[in-house]
Amino acid sequence: ITPIPQWIAEIGALKYGIGPSNVIATKPVLHNGIITERLSYPVPYEIQKVFLVDTFIKTKPFMVLGHQYKDFEILSIAQSLSVVINPPKDQTHRSNLPFITAAKNMGWLIQDFPKTEY
Repeated sequence: ITPIPQWIAEIGALKYGIGPSNVIATKPVLHNGIITERLSYPVPYEIQKVFLVDTFIKTKPFMVLGHQYKDFEILSIAQSLSVVINPPKDQTHRSNLPFITAAKNMGWLIQDFPKTEY
């Protein structure tokens, strides 16, 4: 499940042997053959992601990547590996510290990528 356009997500997934039928991504609306900023449906978030997996993929994913507390539900259903990528550093937000603490307690991997300057 990703907010990037479907045709990009499907190509990326193929590199890992994941077929297009197992990819849930956004579908931009075409108007007169031009890709618009509008989407066919809203980007799924929180529990909606789990619903989409249950409805369309019908099996728990082997690996799930997430970023923040709004990804908790989808990270929780991974069969084997949950990875939190660059979790929020704003410890003052009421949901960030509990999320990071819960992720560590659940044994999820936390990957911080350094910010690069160009």
